Amino acid sequence: MKTILIVFFILLRSITFSQDTSRIKEIDSLVKAINQSDLITETDSVIQDMPAMGLYMKTYLSLSVKDTIFTRYSNNVTANSLENGVSLKSNTSSVFYFYNSQLIKVEESGIMKGKSINFFWYYFDNKPYYYTFKSDRSEDRALQLLEISKNIYNKIKPKK
Repeated sequence: MKTILIVFFILLRSITFSQDTSRIKEIDSLVKAINQSDLITETDSVIQDMPAMGLYMKTYLSLSVKDTIFTRYSNNVTANSLENGVSLKSNTSSVFYFYNSQLIKVEESGIMKGKSINFFWYYFDNKPYYYTFKSDRSEDRALQLLEISKNIYNKIKPKK
């Protein structure tokens, strides 16, 4: 009987994991389709030069749409800062993917202080679903990205 229960729990766990993996693959497939589609992309840049603070940043913002349906928003930031007389360079990127007007994934990547970072945040039904950044602040960051995405989408969604 004990063996049967152990096997049952192992199977139950693998089924649950399989469902999670399946949903993540589905979201990644949607992201791939968005990236391979013939999106119309508009790009702009913003420069923030603050020599008194030892900071220079250039941000490239891109909005990609197809048939007036908002699908992807990205920002790439290149920053040069001066800390204790040492010049530091960083480059970060955040890409927000939307499907049916809802956030499905955020990809954050970059190079900061010589280290490469890549974090993926998955969303389902307007809630954080899975993320690759594991820390005690992960859930807070997932919720913060969701809120940022809602603000972005509300500001630049197609007008009816």
